[in-house]
Amino acid sequence: ECKHRPADCTAYSGGKDGSKGEPLDEKNLRCETDAWVICDAQFNTKVMEALDFRRLSRVINNVHTLAKAWQASGDREALALAVEQLRVFFVDGKLSVLPRLLYSQVVPNTPDRSTGSLDCVIDWYEVHLLLDAVSLMQPVMPTDTVLGLQKWFADFLKFITKPDIKALHDNHRINHGTWYTVVAMSIATWLGATQVVKDQAEVAKDQITRMIAANGDMPGETEQVQSVYYFGYTLESFALIAHLCMGVGVDLWNYVAPTGASIPRAMGFAAQHLRTDFKTWPYKNKGAWMLQHYMNSLHVVPISYLLANSGPHWTPLAELLLGLTLDSAHLTWLKEQWLKGIDSLHHSTADGTRVQSSS
Repeated sequence: ECKHRPADCTAYSGGKDGSKGEPLDEKNLRCETDAWVICDAQFNTKVMEALDFRRLSRVINNVHTLAKAWQASGDREALALAVEQLRVFFVDGKLSVLPRLLYSQVVPNTPDRSTGSLDCVIDWYEVHLLLDAVSLMQPVMPTDTVLGLQKWFADFLKFITKPDIKALHDNHRINHGTWYTVVAMSIATWLGATQVVKDQAEVAKDQITRMIAANGDMPGETEQVQSVYYFGYTLESFALIAHLCMGVGVDLWNYVAPTGASIPRAMGFAAQHLRTDFKTWPYKNKGAWMLQHYMNSLHVVPISYLLANSGPHWTPLAELLLGLTLDSAHLTWLKEQWLKGIDSLHHSTADGTRVQSSS
């Protein structure tokens, strides 16, 4: 619980009517105040909307949506708008963001955070979506735009792999570490920096060992106030890591750590509670859980793995997605959407060579 909540920040009450057990909807976890206070599961709307990562998220989602629209309909205006946003944000020297994060995660009037933090890469967790969009449009993008993007992301990758930043993220016990791996791997894949992906794959094996328990639990996430949300959020990052590793011949889908931990076992841990809409979730959880992160992680799993593999790591997940008996409308919808393979991930190297490793 937050011990220093501002007086005008709405506290979590346990339920919409004050009762315990019923999750609040997202807006009831928000408040609006000029104070900068770190408070787990509370969101200060005024502060959050002023931060650059909100603008970054809008650009990424705009470009991704426009690229998909162009791919689906051939809409040249959508293509032009997407390329223009990329140029303004990354390429135009007068307007573009710098390829470094000197003031990321800043908290004013806080001695150790007043100029930012080395723990700075998490805000870029959606960059794989941006690079998916660039991969789709790259064959028809202006050459100078592609070259500008290559230079920007090469400089950015150099910055985030500085020893102090990389060491901090590689040794994280929560989602900041795995999302760092996704960011570094996604950029390196697009740039064709294969060795960076291979090296980070070895880090990912250690992350599986350190962050996932033998039964599939992730203690670093389940001890958080919004434990269901963060479990799904972290699960999505592990699934993306496994997907990106396939492009360099590393199979993390079937990797089992010396402790018995594995990515599919973590998915199975979530699956058993997904059957009950998380009513059986054994940990504290404040705020509504989000299906989307679980959906995103499941989209990445190659169906061939579910069909070909069995045993304690894969069977619970296979039964959930491919079994004939489903316990709720949520699961029926999830199975149908997953089997459609919507939003399968694509990556290409900087020279335009397509890499697609998902089924």
